[in-house]
Amino acid sequence: MEVEQQLPMLRDEEVTSFVASIGTRLVQSIPEELRHSEFQYSFQVVNVREINAFALPGGPMYVNRGMIAAAHSQGEVAGVMAHELSHVALRHGTAQATKATKPGRTHRGVCDPARRRESLLRARGRSARQFFGVRGGLP
Repeated sequence: MEVEQQLPMLRDEEVTSFVASIGTRLVQSIPEELRHSEFQYSFQVVNVREINAFALPGGPMYVNRGMIAAAHSQGEVAGVMAHELSHVALRHGTAQATKATKPGRTHRGVCDPARRRESLLRARGRSARQFFGVRGGLP
């Protein structure tokens, strides 16, 4: 994948397995009406200190090492990942690409660092838990 060629990927099986385990449980928690069998979910760790995570249309998710290090619990990591996964399940990336191609439209979103940080901070709140119906921990 092009992302993995452009970013430094963390080559630590324990950390990658930790993230993939959370991701797999979150995917299993996606409500039936939002599941897309054609999506290929995968979970990788980017070896950078910045607190960030992002998902691409179709399912690939990338979590920065810095976000994992800054999290106080597995639940915080899961909250950020659930937030990103909700974008994929709701096809926000596809919708944003469609909006960006319409004349007279501009998009300030995932590429804007200030909005990205704000989004990550909100991900620690109730929205991801509500979306996935998670109470207290992962199923």
